[in-house]
Amino acid sequence: MLEVPEMLRDAACAGMDPDLADEMFFPGSNWDPNRYDMARRRCESCPVREACLEHALAGERGAASNRAGMFGGKTPEERANIHRRRRAAERKAS
Repeated sequence: MLEVPEMLRDAACAGMDPDLADEMFFPGSNWDPNRYDMARRRCESCPVREACLEHALAGERGAASNRAGMFGGKTPEERANIHRRRRAAERKAS
């Protein structure tokens, strides 16, 4: 399980049972689309959802090997798309 940064201590998932949280947010080889649906619902009203998403994007630095689990209500694939769009916008702006 990941260390929770101080800025994310108020996250909707912070007080969850660690095993349930791992199962829900990091489904791994037992992947079930309903798991991410449950995680996304948990994230919807989270007061630190955007900070969580930005924390994940910064940690991943665009590398697929660093990308796993649900963060900020976004799946690994959704975060990859966000990263690609941001990179394209940066290239266009320069």
